[in-house]
Amino acid sequence: DAVSAVIPAHTYQQLLRVARANPLFVLPLPRAGQGVEFFFLQFDFHQVHFTSLVEYKASQAQARPYLTLTHYTDYMDRGVVLMRGEIDAERGLLDAQSAQYLALQMQQFYVTGGAEKRRLLEAFNQRPAEFDYRELMEAAEKL
Repeated sequence: DAVSAVIPAHTYQQLLRVARANPLFVLPLPRAGQGVEFFFLQFDFHQVHFTSLVEYKASQAQARPYLTLTHYTDYMDRGVVLMRGEIDAERGLLDAQSAQYLALQMQQFYVTGGAEKRRLLEAFNQRPAEFDYRELMEAAEKL
């Protein structure tokens, strides 16, 4: 399974700028009848890796991503960046709809979501003692 998108170059440039200062984050993924599962995301230049927060806490460097978003900048001079999201189908934790939701949440917190979401992102990376998962849940519901 995979997801894809065409991103305006200026949006991607803003995403990169914010990601340099805030390369890590967590996003909640609602699970029907099961509550919420948190995913840990990590930027690695033009890629973003998502893994289960539970798995990351247990294995850290050995935790394999369930979703990897790769951004192709070949057409940036034409005003667009292509994105492809590879889902690890063998592990069966994510489907295309869930992967799309995580990608959209990432965009909200890094680019388009406003001051409240940016404050949470910055707190997670720069002031962890101020980060509150309850506030994250409330902000994520405002997609």
